[in-house]
Amino acid sequence: MIHIKCPENMSDFVDDGLPALTTTCFVAGGITNCPDWQTEFVCMMSDTNVVFFNPRRESFDITKSLSSKDQIAWEVEHLNRSEVVIFWFPEEGNCMISLFELGKTLGKGIPCIVGVEPGYIRALDVFYQLSMLSNQPMYKDLHSVADALHAYLGYKFNSSTHDAWSEEDFK
Repeated sequence: MIHIKCPENMSDFVDDGLPALTTTCFVAGGITNCPDWQTEFVCMMSDTNVVFFNPRRESFDITKSLSSKDQIAWEVEHLNRSEVVIFWFPEEGNCMISLFELGKTLGKGIPCIVGVEPGYIRALDVFYQLSMLSNQPMYKDLHSVADALHAYLGYKFNSSTHDAWSEEDFK
């Protein structure tokens, strides 16, 4: 497993290209005013042969336009390099950019796995978008997202939970 955090690039970690059977995965979702769930998620996947692209920087000044431009350029480049994208919408954020990235990813037909923490303000919107556009589950916790990525990659995992939202959860 390789964990590449913005502004790092793959060439910082791999000199002669990736080994065979390596999957690239973008870790999309809430950053601003959100806990560092990205590092937690990548740690859950330490048993895999995956290169994770993590857009969370150690420090980021959102008020500087050049910083935002560099951040967006890094994200676009690494989203385009990814074979699969995971999305996590934590309750603390509004995740406007992540919602845009989810729509773009679904529109391109790139495989994605989506999780929405209970309490996220746009959970119902994400649920309906997923059910109408891709008929795929929306998971309730980060462990279930990790389980789903393990399954997508063909790994065996020992979790007994695979907790997905249903329409009944919104009534």
